[in-house]
Amino acid sequence: MKAAAAALVFLAALALYISTLHPAFPVDDSPETVSSAVNLGVQHAPGYPLDTLTGKLAQALPVGGPYFRVILFSAAAGAASASAVALLTARLFPAPAGIMAGALAGLMLAGTDAFWDCSLSGKGGIYQWNLLLTLLALLSFMAGKPLAGALFTGLGMANHWMSMVAW
Repeated sequence: MKAAAAALVFLAALALYISTLHPAFPVDDSPETVSSAVNLGVQHAPGYPLDTLTGKLAQALPVGGPYFRVILFSAAAGAASASAVALLTARLFPAPAGIMAGALAGLMLAGTDAFWDCSLSGKGGIYQWNLLLTLLALLSFMAGKPLAGALFTGLGMANHWMSMVAW
């Protein structure tokens, strides 16, 4: 039941993001983010290596151009983060009402202005990946899987320095 609710949150958020993707670069560091992903270059410090590698992986998708592929990964990371919030809430409050509250929390997060905007840009994807990896680490530690939690923590720290601040 928890997984089904989280999957519905993911699909709803992803549908929302895909239907509202930016037709051009937003006014942020997205051009630099996409360029470094396509060319495996280094963005301004600290470089965001995990985001660059996932952006390069996105280039294998058989849809759209380089920019669209990178922001599609950002949208997926945002939707997955909203889904992880639903799972975390449902884990903290295991009653059926907790599952419903988790789904509502995930959908509300997905629809907030700042979160939605980050899910629609290459630069914003860095923060969506950061949140997703932090949530996955928390969920892993709560499930008694310290190795998975350590892996997600390490990936988060390779993604953005703010993960170190969170931990």
